[in-house]
Amino acid sequence: MLLTQPAPRRWTWLLLLPVLVGLHQAAEGIPIDRHNLAMQADGSAQAANELLLREEFGEQDTLVCAFRHRSNRNLTSEDRSRLNDLAAALRQEPGVHSVGERLDPRPDVAVLRLALEPDSDAIAICEAARKQSPPQLLCVSGGMPFVEQSIAEAVAKDRARVVPAIAASLFLLLALWFRSVRVAVAALAPAAMTLAFVGALRAWAGKRLDPIAVLVDPVLLTVSVAAAVHLVMTYRTMRSEGATPAAAASLSRRDLIRPATLATFTTMLGFWSLCFNRIPAVAEFGAWSAFGVGVAHALTAWMLPGLMVALDVPPPALRAGFDHRSFDVGLRRHRRAILWTASFTAVLAVLALRDARVDNDPLHILPDDHPCRVQMAELTELLGGADSFGLLIEKSTARMGAERVLPFVAAIASLAPASGPAGPALMSATGSVLAPILLTTSGSDARTNLFDEVDDRAAALGLNGIAPSGAAVRIARNSTQLVRGQLMGIAMTCVLLWITLLVSLRSLRLACIGILPNVLPCLWLYGGLAAIDEPISVASAMIGSVMLGLVVDNTIHFLHRYREGIGSSAARVTHAISRTALPMMASSLVLAIGLGAGLVGGMRSTHEFAVLAAATIVLALIGDAIVLPALLLRSQRPGEAA
Repeated sequence: MLLTQPAPRRWTWLLLLPVLVGLHQAAEGIPIDRHNLAMQADGSAQAANELLLREEFGEQDTLVCAFRHRSNRNLTSEDRSRLNDLAAALRQEPGVHSVGERLDPRPDVAVLRLALEPDSDAIAICEAARKQSPPQLLCVSGGMPFVEQSIAEAVAKDRARVVPAIAASLFLLLALWFRSVRVAVAALAPAAMTLAFVGALRAWAGKRLDPIAVLVDPVLLTVSVAAAVHLVMTYRTMRSEGATPAAAASLSRRDLIRPATLATFTTMLGFWSLCFNRIPAVAEFGAWSAFGVGVAHALTAWMLPGLMVALDVPPPALRAGFDHRSFDVGLRRHRRAILWTASFTAVLAVLALRDARVDNDPLHILPDDHPCRVQMAELTELLGGADSFGLLIEKSTARMGAERVLPFVAAIASLAPASGPAGPALMSATGSVLAPILLTTSGSDARTNLFDEVDDRAAALGLNGIAPSGAAVRIARNSTQLVRGQLMGIAMTCVLLWITLLVSLRSLRLACIGILPNVLPCLWLYGGLAAIDEPISVASAMIGSVMLGLVVDNTIHFLHRYREGIGSSAARVTHAISRTALPMMASSLVLAIGLGAGLVGGMRSTHEFAVLAAATIVLALIGDAIVLPALLLRSQRPGEAA
């Protein structure tokens, strides 16, 4: 029975503000992962090679500092003497393990290679090299430690910029959509508490920010607000039907508890599928995101109804709404064309996927004008490359003699994207040899092919003690492994979602129909990328399993209302459209704009994730609002009237 007396305002919610501020301050204390250590695969053969490399030759995370005369003339003996003094000074810099012997690859260029200690400040060391350089010489610095730290600092800046932009855009969107600032405040409150609570826990657990972890806050903020939209719209509908605020709050929570809980569980499944990835950053992103989604669901169900009562959220004003009847008629009339179009585009996407390629270049994460990219480009122009890897030759293989080993090293140094030796070979105390080889600026695909070629040629020649090693090898192979692992995770997520739909809906027919509109956006996305010859990168590979967990929410709400209906499939579809069309559009708009607000970030990976995520949300809305009803109409049982 509906209550007849309005509930009093409960300003006790304001007592949560000090808690929110305290948690937020703790969350802001998360440090950055300077060298992206969480992006390194656990237990891989490459990790074992790097450990052996350090044991035999010490620290091999090196910075390259190249020097040329500002007037572009050859370096004099005095210039080279001053560079020797600079090398002695740099050995005293914090974080510098050692400085190698000066190299003179050309008469107008000299090179110093600095081996760094773990967790050293590579950017500060590069700046020290530039400041202490002789005034007549120009210093250009680069190397993987410099790149990785530049990416880490860009990640921290993006987090500080993107999350407020998403929050502001969602607030404006909610205020305009519901024509009420109070609704916007109520819908954002559980999201703000979720971010502060999860962020504080991550800080207290000693976690660090990396290129993957930075996505946790935007995803949780957007997911939380999208979940709140369904409850807000149900609450306001009941208020418009005459319910008092207290009654509307209680009834809306009760009405949505089943579909909302199921939607939350499926979203968590999408993130849980990432926990099996061997890259710690991806596994932690999946675990914290799944936990955060559960927290967001609990806080939304607990806080939001009470907040709407406390803020006296008004019922919706009378206005022209969504004409679901004409939409329903159009679906029935064009359902065959809809299904044929969906099937045809899905087949085209599958065919295009045969040509899909995986590639990832850490430098491309940064904007074109970022100082790191500028420095690396200048270094490549001077030396033919800005990065290097080492051929680690174990002592048993080195004893085979120079006549077998040297031709192999020379052949590898001539294969693209290698561009020649990066310095003299080193010999350890145990007799192992390290031959450094220069690399041109290139993506993970080209580099992985080169390193695989090294392994294949060494095995074919019986030189099994030779292996590519170093940070460049680790990053390239981990990037490729991360992307391919993500694509496998998408398949696993689809299976888990299908099982969940089957158990919750208790209908094989609805489970099979329900999973199709959620698989289609992934097919369209990756098929489209392959069709335009755009490689699948870390950012785009993350989209699949993350978005599957998000977009299935609308499917669950639609099928829940479909099962509530009475009569034929057509009558049930009409009932489901009338109850879910507006909430689906509102939640999809929230997700698309919220995730798309990542375009304000400075990193290209953030831009790519934002664009592809927003596009996937739009494609998923097409699948849920158009393809799903058409499938249900097409699959009606014999004897059901349309």
